[in-house]
Amino acid sequence: MEILKSCDSCKTRKRRKVQCHFSRRKVPQRRNATNIFASPSSRAQSPGTPQANGKEKPRPPLPELYVDRLLAQARTPGALRNEKPFAVKKEFEALALGPNFPGRLAQNRAMYALYHAVVALGCQAGTGGRFEPGKGRAWQFLTRAFAIFPDLLALPDSLEVLQAMAAMTIYSLNISCLAIEHFILSEAARRAQNLGRANLSGRARASYHRVFWVLYTIEKITNFHFGRNSIFVDHDIVIPIPSVPDGVIGEFDWFLTSARYARLLSKAMSSLFSIAGTDDPKTYYLAIIDQCEAELEQWRMSIPDNIRPGEPYRTHAIQGTILRPTALRIHLFYNSFKLSLCRATLHLAANTSNVVSQTRQIDSTRVMMETSRSVLESTAFIDVEPNTPLWTLAGIPVVALFILFDLVVTNPKHAGTATNLALLDMAGGHFSRIEYASGGSLPGSLIGEFAHIAREYVNTVKSEDVPEGLVFEGDVALPIDDALFFPINDRYFDIDDEVPIGTDIMDLFNSTIPGIDPFFNQLINSNTQT
Repeated sequence: MEILKSCDSCKTRKRRKVQCHFSRRKVPQRRNATNIFASPSSRAQSPGTPQANGKEKPRPPLPELYVDRLLAQARTPGALRNEKPFAVKKEFEALALGPNFPGRLAQNRAMYALYHAVVALGCQAGTGGRFEPGKGRAWQFLTRAFAIFPDLLALPDSLEVLQAMAAMTIYSLNISCLAIEHFILSEAARRAQNLGRANLSGRARASYHRVFWVLYTIEKITNFHFGRNSIFVDHDIVIPIPSVPDGVIGEFDWFLTSARYARLLSKAMSSLFSIAGTDDPKTYYLAIIDQCEAELEQWRMSIPDNIRPGEPYRTHAIQGTILRPTALRIHLFYNSFKLSLCRATLHLAANTSNVVSQTRQIDSTRVMMETSRSVLESTAFIDVEPNTPLWTLAGIPVVALFILFDLVVTNPKHAGTATNLALLDMAGGHFSRIEYASGGSLPGSLIGEFAHIAREYVNTVKSEDVPEGLVFEGDVALPIDDALFFPINDRYFDIDDEVPIGTDIMDLFNSTIPGIDPFFNQLINSNTQT
């Protein structure tokens, strides 16, 4: 009989030879308990030990967790009103307009922080937001919520505390809070996991499920792009997907789609970009990339045709002012993950032999160029506003710009170089818009200089003769103007010893926050001393 792990709940109740509610497989007897932590394939051959016949035994794909079943079975019909529905709008309005609300604010610290954070979000969505921290009317409201943040840390876990931290987390997604978003997001995620043990019921339980999945989505997406480990433990999640009418636009369920995307990033982060995958066979690593690509394609096909990513973004085919920015964000998220998988494939090919075929390397490079083009084409539709999330406004576009820049300077005589240069100019205009909108506080024009450097280099190469000693190691049947190379020469990526890392470019948009950073520094120092 195949021996597999049982869930933590069954282990606690010491249930044996019964049907586990997490899995349809039977729990082993105690005499086999020493072997339940490894599957039969892993016991037969460890990742670093070859078999006697010298052949590697195929390993199973990534396991399906209970959270995957929750996401696959969830359905939430309705009509959209809020992209991040961490609270029920009617309930909050009824509370805020109540006769005794000022007295509750004076007595309830969590409610005080929640109220001012929500007001700051509304003010930021209007005309009160600014790119520079410490300025604008929205920041004045947010400062009142931050002022009692130390009190929230001392309070026990509760739904109101979690909602207040969720509101501050959503505000910190913009570029002005880059210096403090990790601290707020980490504390909110920790509270969300801890509150799962509380005995909530009724509306409180439904509200908790709502805010949990909002924080799960934000935390997974943000930490993946920053290259940080996630706080949410996927194999411990049993929180069902709530019915969120506020998170649906017609037939498109934004709330559920973003949660499923976050789960895809979590799988990739734990299997491809973590130390846990360094001991796996290189062929298994490539199989995980294939599985992630297949699941990404399934996720893409679950989105309605008119806003489906992977196809040109056409604003005239999208009805409604709310759906357009949401569809644009879906396109950017899809392209971002596609770029990560393509780069992982090329890194694997550069550091191994006979694992990634030459045809696949060519396809990955081509797809990476086309995906980068799609990202830079969409920069014309990005709202350069203070409330636009960091990764939509700058993070994903700047990654696509650097990839296309590398392709241009590595392939100056490629047939698509002229198009790539035009798109680099378009991206430079987008970042110049950011500098203009921020009043010069964000040096976006510095990134635009890469387009000028690339164009000057291409003009220089075209004006000179090709060296006689040029050696082409690709397919000889492919014309030199159609061959496409991508430089993979960093020494940090080694499947056996290291995990793939890169250069942190987000400090270009970082800034200190007046009146806030000293408080956090003192808080961290006091925690360290205790």
